[in-house]
Amino acid sequence: MWKLKCKFCSTYFYKPERENEIIRSMGVNFCSKGCRRSFVAQHTQMKKDKLKTQNIKKKEKKQNSISSLTKKADILWSECVKIRDWYKCAYCGKKEHLNSHHLFTRSRKSTRWDIDNGISLCSWHHTLSSTFSAHQTWLEFFEWLEKQKGREWIDKLSTKSRWIIKVTPDFIKSEIDCLILYKKCIQDK
Repeated sequence: MWKLKCKFCSTYFYKPERENEIIRSMGVNFCSKGCRRSFVAQHTQMKKDKLKTQNIKKKEKKQNSISSLTKKADILWSECVKIRDWYKCAYCGKKEHLNSHHLFTRSRKSTRWDIDNGISLCSWHHTLSSTFSAHQTWLEFFEWLEKQKGREWIDKLSTKSRWIIKVTPDFIKSEIDCLILYKKCIQDK
């Protein structure tokens, strides 16, 4: 006979030698079936809790990734530009199929989320028209914009767009905070 300690309730119990060898080879020492069931249930719950914690950490990490923050900031920027332009195309005044257009490319991070770097255009004047659109006839578009805003304003924005900015999650979060504040201020008016 062997003296064993139960893994669940920590009581000592005796098992015959032959049965003990079988139990030890399986790596299990329980005084009863009830203790074994309780141990398995507790162990299973601990594994589930650990997995849940890991999943929460993964979600937090994903939410703070540059790509997810960038997407959030882009959506907010687009909404703010449309709000500023009263949900109308800046060229023709249509209210349907609005797009927010970057005056200077999105790849220039210093002005990517700058509201001054955006303008609301209907899809026709954003990309589709061959006579006047921001993408297909960009020269005519910039001439029109210069008449609307002035050469100084465009030069100022152009200079700002050439600034070199290191994009970090903290930088994007600060841009998101600014956009949220802007949106809230505009909507409160």
